[in-house]
Amino acid sequence: MAANYELKESNLPTVQEGKKLYPCIVSSGTIKTSRLVNHIASATTFTPGEIRGLLHALSDTMAGYLKNGYHVELGDIGYFSLKIKAVTPIENKKVRAEFIRAEKVKFRTSASFRRKIAGDFKRHPHPKEATVLPSIEVCRKKLQAYLKENHFITRILYSRLTGCNKYYALKQLNEFTREGWLKRKGAGNQLLFVKAAQRKDDSK
Repeated sequence: MAANYELKESNLPTVQEGKKLYPCIVSSGTIKTSRLVNHIASATTFTPGEIRGLLHALSDTMAGYLKNGYHVELGDIGYFSLKIKAVTPIENKKVRAEFIRAEKVKFRTSASFRRKIAGDFKRHPHPKEATVLPSIEVCRKKLQAYLKENHFITRILYSRLTGCNKYYALKQLNEFTREGWLKRKGAGNQLLFVKAAQRKDDSK
């Protein structure tokens, strides 16, 4: 699937053109560590426990190098470095070390990783732009085909798949849930819809 983007107005107007528009990625949700661990475990010979242990060791090791002033290269993902700040106004060069704090970690992607994440993008349909809504039967067939290749779907992904806005996407997903072949998991930002297990009576 292609990532969606939307256009937003910049707060910095130009003399000739007025406010400029800039593209902004539309989030598909947050991938939690547990899902990454399970994904890697299913594609390798490492167990989930081994992967979690490696991530914990990597976190501690990187933190140690960063706080000692090193830049850290992580495979072909990119480079991490520490940014510091003064917690009191600096009036001369004699500011004491206790007034310096770590502010954040900066990340710079490598060229090879940028090539990996380069892909296709499509404009995210705004609810006001949707004049004709697809029928629920068309959406049902698209969802059933999608779930044959994927374990779950979110409301955002369903909107992208069918072209429905937020209101109608959630309405249809809830309708499919009431029909019994779709099942809700989680809540709020972590809400997922999965294909319900087929009952024995239904398989006859």
